[in-house]
Amino acid sequence: MLLWATRLRGGGSALPGLVVEKIAPSFLENCPDHFDMTVLVAGTNGKTTTTKMMRSVLESDGRQVVTNAAGSNMPRGIISAIIARMDWQGNLQADLGLFEIDEGFVGHVAKGLEPRAITVLNLLRDQLDRYGELNRTAQLIADALPHAETAILNADDPLVAELGENAAHSIYFGADEHIRSQVPHDGALHQADIHQADATGDVREMESEETDTLVRVRSAEAGESGQHLELDVAGDAWSVDLQMAGVFNAYNAAAAATLGYTLQVPGETAAKALESVAPAFGRSERIQIGEKQVTLLLVKNPAGFNQIIDTYLSGSSSSPGGSGIPTLISINDNYADGRDVSWLWDVNIEKLAGTGEFITSGIRGYDMALRLHYAEIASQTELEPEVALETLLERIPEGGEGYIVPTYTAMLQLRKLLSKYASLPEAGE
Repeated sequence: MLLWATRLRGGGSALPGLVVEKIAPSFLENCPDHFDMTVLVAGTNGKTTTTKMMRSVLESDGRQVVTNAAGSNMPRGIISAIIARMDWQGNLQADLGLFEIDEGFVGHVAKGLEPRAITVLNLLRDQLDRYGELNRTAQLIADALPHAETAILNADDPLVAELGENAAHSIYFGADEHIRSQVPHDGALHQADIHQADATGDVREMESEETDTLVRVRSAEAGESGQHLELDVAGDAWSVDLQMAGVFNAYNAAAAATLGYTLQVPGETAAKALESVAPAFGRSERIQIGEKQVTLLLVKNPAGFNQIIDTYLSGSSSSPGGSGIPTLISINDNYADGRDVSWLWDVNIEKLAGTGEFITSGIRGYDMALRLHYAEIASQTELEPEVALETLLERIPEGGEGYIVPTYTAMLQLRKLLSKYASLPEAGE
């Protein structure tokens, strides 16, 4: 009756889970009986992409995986994903649960699902109005780790690496120094790339010696639409042509490779599975509109925005029109975005000077325009998403490309509008 009622009601991806939370609050605690194992993915940036990579690796090995692919990463979203894979008798049509989880709820979900592994990708300042400072976010995850059999941790993020002290068993992934030096750290947002910040926010020189990691990114060479990775996986060499650019995606792939190795997926199988993964919706997703191409680049916090600037925007070559690549930056401050947008002032916007034409939009479009103004970068503001998108498309010449850089809810709005111009897969496909 419960399954029938929630499915009949329909609605958003998390609505069935919301109903179940109200009428069956112990639902998650009963789920371990239905799974052979569960895996959780936490961290500030990269959860959706890494979960998609992990799913491909596990399914390539014949696992039947249920996951919250649409990105609804609170308990109600996870419950909804589980319900969607149950038959009318409540039997689960999967043997492994793989869920990205919001850091604020990781303890609750881990206690209920008793995961085989919790993967922690990174810890960077994000939505201070929800989480407070990073030490609190780290503590939320630390409290969850004792409920897991294994912690899979980023050795190159100081706060994440320290979480191993709270885990029964820890496995680490990371990268060689020349790659590690490109990774932003919260306490050093405006420092040189050769610096990182320790857990207190003090800047320290990067250590050249390698930590004891199971998986290490040895090289990451940019390609036309992605990058070529050389991974060291427990002493074996993997070559992976990833469809996604950026050092952050190299780390995401390393995390997925670590899980695959841990769950005994053959190396060749896992590497091919990683190569098959297209960008997750809104995350470096390329959309073709006639002869024009638009790339969606989701941003949530200073570190992520800086990586988007370094990987895509600051290196932009001119479009056929000769005036640089048109870029729409759309900033909302809804709950899912974070209500405090002061983080925009921690972004290295100055790097965008001379790289293209800029349009600002969203609820806080004028805030973004002000930030560009102080960086001495001109922009046009169109608060209405539909008008802003039309303006962007008009500025992209035939055969050219443009970028859309939105926060989460702005991305959902703009992607829906883009579906009028092109056939787009549903979120999570």
